[in-house]
Amino acid sequence: MVSLVACLMTMRFEVLGPLVVRLDGRDITPRGARTRTLLAALLVADGARVTDDRLSELLWGDDGTAARLQLLVHRLRATLDHTDRLLREPDGYRLIAGDDELDTAEFERLAASDRGRAALALVRGPAFDGFDGEPFESARVRARDAQRTVQHRVLRAELERDDPAGLLAEIGAAVAADPLDEELVALHMTALARSGRQADAVDAYFSLRSTLAEELGIDPGAEIDELYRRLVSGDTLDPTPAPRQLPAAGALVGRDAELERLDLLTSTDAAGIAVISGTAGAGKTALALGWARRARRHFGDGSLFVDLRGFSETRPRAASEVLAGFVRALGYRWNLPSDVEELAALFRSLVHERRMVIVLDNARSVDQVRPLLPGGEGPVVVVTSREGLVGLGVHVPVHHVELDALDRDAAVELIRTLVPDRVRRADAERLAAQCAGLPLALQIAARIAVTHGHGVERLADDLDAHRDHLDRLDTGDDSRSGLRTVLSWSYEALDPRVRRVFRLLGRLPDPGAPEAAVVALIGGDPGDARTDLRSLRRVHLVDVDERGRHTQHDLLRAYARELSEAEQGAGAEADAHDRLLAYYAAGCADAAAVLVPRWGPMPTASDAREPDDAAVNAVSPATRPGPFPDAVAARAWLDDEHGAIAAVVRATGPESDARAITIVLRLRPYLAAQGWLAEARLLFADLLERTTRRNDLLGQATALRLLGSHDAHIVDYPSATRRLTRALELSRRLGDPTGAAIALNNIAEMERLLGDPARAVERLEEAVQINAEVGDVARVGLGHGNLALAHNALGDHEAAEAASRLALEAADRIGSERVRCLGLRALADAKLGLGSTAESVRIARRAHELARSIDDLEMEGWSAEVLGRALSASGTPDEAERMFEAAIDASRRSGSLAQLAPALRALAELREGRAPEEAARLLEEAMAIGERLRNGATAPIEP
Repeated sequence: MVSLVACLMTMRFEVLGPLVVRLDGRDITPRGARTRTLLAALLVADGARVTDDRLSELLWGDDGTAARLQLLVHRLRATLDHTDRLLREPDGYRLIAGDDELDTAEFERLAASDRGRAALALVRGPAFDGFDGEPFESARVRARDAQRTVQHRVLRAELERDDPAGLLAEIGAAVAADPLDEELVALHMTALARSGRQADAVDAYFSLRSTLAEELGIDPGAEIDELYRRLVSGDTLDPTPAPRQLPAAGALVGRDAELERLDLLTSTDAAGIAVISGTAGAGKTALALGWARRARRHFGDGSLFVDLRGFSETRPRAASEVLAGFVRALGYRWNLPSDVEELAALFRSLVHERRMVIVLDNARSVDQVRPLLPGGEGPVVVVTSREGLVGLGVHVPVHHVELDALDRDAAVELIRTLVPDRVRRADAERLAAQCAGLPLALQIAARIAVTHGHGVERLADDLDAHRDHLDRLDTGDDSRSGLRTVLSWSYEALDPRVRRVFRLLGRLPDPGAPEAAVVALIGGDPGDARTDLRSLRRVHLVDVDERGRHTQHDLLRAYARELSEAEQGAGAEADAHDRLLAYYAAGCADAAAVLVPRWGPMPTASDAREPDDAAVNAVSPATRPGPFPDAVAARAWLDDEHGAIAAVVRATGPESDARAITIVLRLRPYLAAQGWLAEARLLFADLLERTTRRNDLLGQATALRLLGSHDAHIVDYPSATRRLTRALELSRRLGDPTGAAIALNNIAEMERLLGDPARAVERLEEAVQINAEVGDVARVGLGHGNLALAHNALGDHEAAEAASRLALEAADRIGSERVRCLGLRALADAKLGLGSTAESVRIARRAHELARSIDDLEMEGWSAEVLGRALSASGTPDEAERMFEAAIDASRRSGSLAQLAPALRALAELREGRAPEEAARLLEEAMAIGERLRNGATAPIEP
């Protein structure tokens, strides 16, 4: 029992340098060397138990005894503030020390809160200085790496905002202590150049180059080489000018109360974050930008702006993408951290204490916004969203500003602001009512009134005469609230050729496409198409975002689609879909050329390629998406376009069946790897419909296999069984051995997951034999990999190891990284079963890294799960826990329940001791999934 006096005492353990122990500020560090070593050994364990044998080994080597250890423990207890701090546990001891008592924990806390200088001030020398060997050397390395990261971050930030001459001595000393640290040398070169010492900066580069060559035999990296080239070209490496990213804002009226609330953001006592929420078209962005410009005198260090695309038909922006753009705009020119948390910490360091405004427009959720918040003092953040984002205020103070439609007086004022001619109030009130008081609708109406010369009165009369307003702005209680007639004025004022282009934009599958796709859709001369697009941009009937994608507001796009449908049979417009289909067929062909060799074999339908090569080759190089330089570029294009491709394919008529079939087959490995289950289901069903219509039995077998595999993935085992069985029957009847082997492989995988690996082995051996006979090395490799998984499930790890190595041999022969990943994953599992834990960890780590490099979610999840088990068996539970968390994340993203359940169970087992409630929750979810998996198998699998 700890006494009250002891509770009031302040204990402090300092290991970031020589060991120091303080009690209420007094130095009570043990004098005896062995007592200090005992305390250090307990501290480096970070609250974990250290066994008697390990302590004796550290203290006396082979000469230790239990009595000697007990005596030393007794001496240490007498030094500490209370005896209960050093606990006796079975076969060992554990030291109790809170985070507020450890300088290492304080360092982490200060670094995470962007107080890097204060964190570095805690460092008095190498961690655990004076203690040799393990585990002290590993702790020193970890501390040194953390200190280096914080030091880099602090110096980078201070170099951007402070006098570089004042930092030269510190940076120079740091380089002298670590002359191979390229980032430190780069900071030194920058500080020297900004202090007018360009020659010394060049010398610093050559000193690094010489040291790297002599000690490591390598050259400096690309980043520092680029810095050197800038220096010798006369660049003084001056700080990046303050970013000014705010786009132009529309007229802002009727928002005085909201502006006053936002003005609180510039008060030193107020929260520096505001969320502006409201319906689409309410003017959220205009308010955010208008206020930011009005308050710009408070933001001498600039502004940042990003459209987060939270409410759009494209995927919301990832935090890593946004943060990368921000730190580049702030002048950071080095390699970016790959970890999003490290990237966020770098961003916070760069904006710390800067007088800036950051506008995060069109946010989807609290989770999307939170990593982008700067923290600390300085920047003000304004977020716009259709959601209230109330949860954002749970952790940080937030001002919430909710926007409604403008009242009548404000709407009239906005019309009069936008229309320079005198406007009668009665006419302005009519127009305001017809536009439902929405600022966006009012701005469109005013622009038409001005640019087309109709005036507000005539425009209001026309709206009164046309009751079929655009449905998207129909409030339900006033038929005049739509915009269809308003948009018709803009459309009818266009040149006939430009009208056609506007109508064609309604045929785009998404409210946005790259310029090349739009030009392909338009057809004709690409130069004319681009000219017409510029005409539409001038009258704001199409916008171009920062990635060059042509976009329309939902209302404009709905109107364009309506017009396009009305003109369905009009001349050349009937060919527009074929041109767009050919564009995406070319893109899929180019992407497949890069990705398929990495992913593995691609299924084919009997006559899928008949007209496709000609169509693909007919796409102009000026608009063709590829060829792609590498897999990263190909995946990036597919990430942006896969939803559009699916929509285009599904809208394709029977006359283009063969081309649509080829696109689906080329997308198949990408859809499977990325877990796009909804798109996969629709496209595979579309494939079955087209091959059935063409009486293409081989194609039907392919579609049935793909649909069956999809059904198995979502645990619809009865449907999967029917489809895969039918595919197997068709393939055998048609004399298609490859198709039969694929169906056998798919059925076997389902049997293995359902707990019948012995039957799976029989089918897989038959499939491997078939593929070997036809010389299909890729599928032989896949078959051996799956055989290895089945043998592992049976406990026959020696057979699993042999099959894994055969899979890896096949992967080497054909260069398939997906087959290699499967073989490595199975081999790691086999090694674990055979007791070779260290080797299992090494192989599983290779599998996980490879899965991530090829961006295969399913492989990433399985390899993370086996790596977690291997790490757990090797006695590294913390890293094992991270791997199980990674497996769970990948499984959820890929939609694989069979993969998710074991990862949940493994993580629950690890957390059972220290977090029993969370462990119970994880186990409950795993059991629910297991029940669903069992219920999915309602019939035996018998081809």
